[in-house]
Amino acid sequence: MSDVNFPVIDFSDFENRYAVIADQVLEASKNIGFFYITNHNGPSADQFKRAFEMSEEFFTQPMEKKIQHGKTSLNTLEGYITYTPQKLGDKDVVCDSDKETYDIIPVSKSQNLASVFSENKEDLDTFYKGMYETSMKIFELLAFAMKIPANPETGANDYFTSRHRYDKPYATSILRFLRYPNEESTGRSEDVVASEHTDYGTITLLSQRDIAGLQVDIDDTWTEIPIVHDAILVNMGGAIEYWTRGLLRGALHRVVATPELKQKDRYSIAFFTTPETGVKLSGIDSPVLPEKMPEFKDVPNDRELTSDEYMAERFKSSSYLKKKD
Repeated sequence: MSDVNFPVIDFSDFENRYAVIADQVLEASKNIGFFYITNHNGPSADQFKRAFEMSEEFFTQPMEKKIQHGKTSLNTLEGYITYTPQKLGDKDVVCDSDKETYDIIPVSKSQNLASVFSENKEDLDTFYKGMYETSMKIFELLAFAMKIPANPETGANDYFTSRHRYDKPYATSILRFLRYPNEESTGRSEDVVASEHTDYGTITLLSQRDIAGLQVDIDDTWTEIPIVHDAILVNMGGAIEYWTRGLLRGALHRVVATPELKQKDRYSIAFFTTPETGVKLSGIDSPVLPEKMPEFKDVPNDRELTSDEYMAERFKSSSYLKKKD
C-alpha cells in the first residue's frame, strides 16, 4: 500500500473560482477517480450527524425487524440487504456476506420505509436532496471543464444534469446506508471486507464516519483514502467512464479491515447516481474526449449502449449473483 497527496478540492468562493474548481474536478476525475470536496454547501455536518444516527438506529434493531424491509429481488431498488441468510415469508432476503445495507429512493416515491426513516421523513428528504444537488454541481463542473456546449436557451452546463433529473418516474439516484459489523460480533476475521469493484453508475458521494479502510487502486497499488472530516468523498463510476470513452476514471476500490473493526462497527453513507432510462451513453460533444473507445470489461464492446443496457450488463456480473451461484 502507498500514500499519495489525495485531492481535496475547496468549493469556497464558488462563483468567482468556478473555472479553477471545474479544472480541479476534471483533473482528479481523470487521474484518480476519487477526490474530496470541502465547503460544498451540500448537507451540513449536523445533517450528516443526523443521517448517521438514523442509520445506526436502524441497523442496531433486532434482525426480525430489519428483514421486514428486506429485498427479495435484486430488481428491487429500495430496502434492506442482510449479511446473514434470512427469509421474508418463503423468500430469501438478498444477502451480502460482508455488510448490511438499506437503500432509499427519493423520499416522495418511497413505498415501505422502515419506521426510523418514515418518522424522520423531513430530515431524510432534506439530506437526500442535498446529496442530489451536490452531485448535480459536480456534473455541471465536469460539463464546463470538458467544454461541452452549454444549453443555448439557458446557458446552463446541463448536459449531464438534464439526464439525471430528480423528478423522473424511475429513480436516478439511491441513498444507501451501510454497516460493516465488527469482527467480534460475526466471528469472522477477513482482510478484505468489500472486494475490489467499480461502482455501476455515474457519480458516487460517500461519507465515512470514523473508521477508515477504503482503498483505491492507483497505478496497480492499493492506496488508503484518508478520512477528511466535514468533507464529501466523490468517485467516478463505471457508467461515466464508459460515457466519456475512458476520459474519466471509474476507479477500482475496496474496503479492508482495520484494527478498529475488530470491536467497532464501520458505518458509511453512499449516494449513487445513474442516468435516466433510455439515455445514450455516447455522442458527447467535447474536444477533450479520446477519439476511440477503449475496451471495457463486463460490457459488450461491439456497439454503443444506452444507460439501461449498460446497467443490465453490469448487473449480470454482480457480486451478489456470483455469491449465489
